[in-house]
Amino acid sequence: SVDLLRLFGEHVGAAVVAAAAGSVATHPLCALVEFDEVSAVVGGHIARIDVIDDESLHSVDCVFLDPQDIYNGFSIKFVSTERLTKTASRWSSALAYFEEWGRSGTAVAGLGDGAAWVDLPGGLLVHRRDHVLHLSADKADVSNADVRARFETLARKVLSRLP
Repeated sequence: SVDLLRLFGEHVGAAVVAAAAGSVATHPLCALVEFDEVSAVVGGHIARIDVIDDESLHSVDCVFLDPQDIYNGFSIKFVSTERLTKTASRWSSALAYFEEWGRSGTAVAGLGDGAAWVDLPGGLLVHRRDHVLHLSADKADVSNADVRARFETLARKVLSRLP
């Protein structure tokens, strides 16, 4: 019934918020992004972060969450040549990763060493030296020029802070 689905949704939402409340930034790359900067991109009240940092993965994923709206999340995936090498990835470098995933995207001029709006994985892919950033958000309408401009502005800020 509708009430059962609503209760299930509330339970799942509460579990996600509770899990996020216990999370903290545990990787320096995630610290390159401020909650208010993410809120400026996706709206809402971004106030939690979940960091996925396993040595077996070729990326560090920083997932920013809005405790008031579990569907309003934002993710920045950091892929590095160093991680790709350590994990024996099929990609030999950040550039190779970017070239494969960005090849069918729409190029963005003047952002990093290369940037593209991509459909798969959906979002903004940015290459700079030994890093690739993948910025995405569940609720953002990336077909909207203003939304794209906010993503690109945040990408520039993060690139300026990369070591």
